[in-house]
Amino acid sequence: MSITHVLTSSFRSFSVISFTAFLFFAAGTMNCSEEEDNEISIVESPELNEPIIEEEVARPLPEEVSALRTTIIEDFSDLYERALHNELPNNSIAQVLATDPPFRIHRQAFLRSLYGEDHAFIFTDSDGLGTAGEVVVETIRNAGYHVLDPTRYLTEALEELIEQQRELYHAISNAPQMKLTDEESEQVLALLEDPQIQDSAHPTEALFEALFPTNTSQVAPIPRLVSLHEIRLEAARAHAGSRALLEVASADAFLGYAFDMRHFNVSMLDDAEEEEQHRVISARMTSSFEEISAANSSPAAQAIMDAFPPQFAQYTGLLEERARYQAIVEAGGWDDIRPRSLDRGSHGRVVALLKERLRLEGYYEGSMESDVFDQEVVNSVRKYQENHQLDVTGESSRDFWSSINVSAEYRLSQIEVTIQRWRENRIGDDDYYIWVNIPDFHAEVWRNGERQLRYRVIVGNRTRHCNERTEQWEYINATPIQSARMTYVVLNPHWNIPPRIVEEELLPNLEENPLYFEENGFEQITTESGWTTVRQLPGGSNPLGLVKFIFPNPHNTYMHDTNRRNYFNYDIRAFSHGCMRVHEPERLLELILRNDGQWDEERVQEIWEEAEETSISLREGIPVHIEYYVVRVNENGEATFLSDVYRYDRERINPGSLDRECEPEPDPEYELFLSEEGTLMRRDQAG
Repeated sequence: MSITHVLTSSFRSFSVISFTAFLFFAAGTMNCSEEEDNEISIVESPELNEPIIEEEVARPLPEEVSALRTTIIEDFSDLYERALHNELPNNSIAQVLATDPPFRIHRQAFLRSLYGEDHAFIFTDSDGLGTAGEVVVETIRNAGYHVLDPTRYLTEALEELIEQQRELYHAISNAPQMKLTDEESEQVLALLEDPQIQDSAHPTEALFEALFPTNTSQVAPIPRLVSLHEIRLEAARAHAGSRALLEVASADAFLGYAFDMRHFNVSMLDDAEEEEQHRVISARMTSSFEEISAANSSPAAQAIMDAFPPQFAQYTGLLEERARYQAIVEAGGWDDIRPRSLDRGSHGRVVALLKERLRLEGYYEGSMESDVFDQEVVNSVRKYQENHQLDVTGESSRDFWSSINVSAEYRLSQIEVTIQRWRENRIGDDDYYIWVNIPDFHAEVWRNGERQLRYRVIVGNRTRHCNERTEQWEYINATPIQSARMTYVVLNPHWNIPPRIVEEELLPNLEENPLYFEENGFEQITTESGWTTVRQLPGGSNPLGLVKFIFPNPHNTYMHDTNRRNYFNYDIRAFSHGCMRVHEPERLLELILRNDGQWDEERVQEIWEEAEETSISLREGIPVHIEYYVVRVNENGEATFLSDVYRYDRERINPGSLDRECEPEPDPEYELFLSEEGTLMRRDQAG
């Protein structure tokens, strides 16, 4: 059943238009009663035996009744409208929230708690949407621009209710007023002489009960008014019900948009219990509802709605690029091209197809008449390669053709996934933080909205391991997506080597070369907690280099210098065991210590020369956010497509497309381990 049908059913058989016509008809046909002479009482005098006129002595009117008499004479229609309003349910919002409306309310119980007992209207006025409601609905209409589905926010119901409310308000506003003829006015005034009305605690209510009796056995003194009143009352009730539905639909849509755009994000509460996460979300939603409730102007309401999307330049740029790629997809996208080796001077059909392909994505703007791979095409290919994390050669290659033949639809999906990832961002309201984008192989330092440093990093490699428990492939060295707080830096660090690396990499080398530990500066130690481990001494062969940046976390990952700097020359820099190697550690160290008020160049140089491990605690911890965004917007506003290094986006775009099932390898005949004395030992399957 449609919303319109549900609402107009209260008019019995009247539509909005026929109801309006009936109002005018009723007002015109029921205003024709003839005036009658005023009656006087004639009695016989027992003494004079002649008729005399006996005037009835009126009792003084109570003050409230006297004021009511004046109002009736001056403007009965206004008095009627106020009385009619009092007959309408004052808890219509509560009724909607307590029943099943003709559309699904997603947060019905939550709305009951938000509106409370007074049920004040926030999003609507008597004629439709109010100031806040108009801003909210217009914003939701454009939710698709943000890659959100507008139908999640009752848009169809909202549009129908807005039109319904507009029609009802128009019909009621243009209906004949409840005006009295002279005769009807005298009749109404005469009712005030009734002692029951005069003695009533609420004379106005008593008067209207007499005019429009609810007791069907009681005869109404002015039938025309009763007929008009019944129609106006039903119309007013329908209007009030429609407004309540529109109010609730608008409120539910507002909460849904606020949740999807911002408040759902509890990424910073990864370790919190689900109950705590729900509490945080509820507090955010309540706060936003209170803010929109207090918005008394369109700019104030708009400011609230504009604050929900992520406030980052990357997000805005991705929205613009998404619109461009969406237009490409809607125009048919582009076709695959059969790969062929091309360089400057090549010609033929493949070159013509390539030029068209580059033109569609905005990389080629030259002439389409020639099929020669000229310098203009070379420049376009170089620009394409630069924006797709490829070797910038200006020539075709296997990787180039693989990238070129990725469909426009998939590129659009990558942009849309990245837009959603920005809504899932871990940065929140931090004004000072370090941000690592794994597929970009870069990190950035941000402070007070300014990027202070951008530097290259090396992240975890793509080594796959078959998990024996889940029998699923996993990237065992993948840099984890997480947030933590950097609290100190270590100069001349030891490398405390994770047990897995000791077992899988160091001990096999020690088995082949008994002097391997000694030659490479490894030693076995026992920590204060009784844990025996292997570490590497500071020095030129130590893979942590001169400094490491510590942000304690469950994965035991951190940033550090490296003794293998040649890896920074690669575009795809996935070579580590999970930690992030820093290209310019000295610059990062200086910036961090300067921001912390602790930079002392001479002291730092002395520490490095002493070659002793030294820690420096930060006075102000720095949030470190490690995230995964496959698309970024460059300085020219162009989308650059990065390596989906761990295939996270592929799995999100096409769930189940990755073959993750595997068969664990059989246990080895023996495993290597170090005794407490540091002797290399073998343990067979029997233990």
